[in-house]
Amino acid sequence: MKKLFTILLVMMMALALVACSTTDTPNNGGNNDGEKKTIVVMTPNATHGFTGQSVSDAQTGTKALAEEHGLEYKIVTSPNATEQASQIEQIVAEKPDIVVLWPHDDTLKSAAQDLVDAGIPVLIYDRLLDDFEEISEVMGDNVKIGEDTGKYFNEFFADEVADDSIEKLYYVEFKGDNSSVPQQRSDGFQSTIDDKFEKLGEWSTGWQRAEGQRLMEEFMGTPDFAKLDAIFTHDAEVALGVLQALEGYDGDHKVKLVSAVSEPKQLLDKMQHYSDLGIEVVTFTFNPNMVVDAVEQAIKYLEGETIPELYLIPTQAVDITNYQDIEGWGQ
Repeated sequence: MKKLFTILLVMMMALALVACSTTDTPNNGGNNDGEKKTIVVMTPNATHGFTGQSVSDAQTGTKALAEEHGLEYKIVTSPNATEQASQIEQIVAEKPDIVVLWPHDDTLKSAAQDLVDAGIPVLIYDRLLDDFEEISEVMGDNVKIGEDTGKYFNEFFADEVADDSIEKLYYVEFKGDNSSVPQQRSDGFQSTIDDKFEKLGEWSTGWQRAEGQRLMEEFMGTPDFAKLDAIFTHDAEVALGVLQALEGYDGDHKVKLVSAVSEPKQLLDKMQHYSDLGIEVVTFTFNPNMVVDAVEQAIKYLEGETIPELYLIPTQAVDITNYQDIEGWGQ
């Protein structure tokens, strides 16, 4: 009996030691069960109207969603790809549960891969990273924006396209930067624009209004400006600079159509003004608060829901016929 009691006592002590050595199993981000999970949202700095509003919407929207779902959150902005890569290194060390990454450009792929290698899920917003293992891509439908812009050009100049006596129609293109966004928009545009249209030039603006205005003013001083029919811009901020340049022109030639992307109130409020000047404006909706859609998808993933690999946010054309029905963003 005494021997049996001794055996039972030893077994109880062994079980107690095992219980004392057990720890909580870490989740994907390394936090312990029962602790609040953390979402990190990484965006470019507010360098122009769209990104400025996007950063503001990201801060407001992420805070509200994090509080609603009981999450910790962090917003990180950066002026360039080099700084963003350095920030990613720090985020890897912090081991959040998920990262929403709005990359500056494709050079971020190597740094972003460090997040994946650390077991941190990454959702990519707006700009693609080729051959990257993200859980989802959330963006405006940039290809369709380009396609619809080309179709709009064709319809706007339908009489000229059908007129065999007119050999060519001429346009110029103002891009944003070297990321995937302008490439997708250009590819979409080229897939639908009529063969009668010929490009006279293209420029990268850094998404800056002042640069768009400067480049347009330079082109207005060339002989080719006299035959320019339309302008394809990739951003409303850039379009506002281009339109300002055109408004300051005191010659006889008139550009008939300027396209843009996004619907800031500054542009919507001037549509009638430019129409009265003989310059029609069309823009395609691309709202800064789309970044909140990306955060929502990331939270769904954290909560165990299945999310699409590609989440495209639809767009619509806004011109003189319907701009009063669009609320717009900004001041």
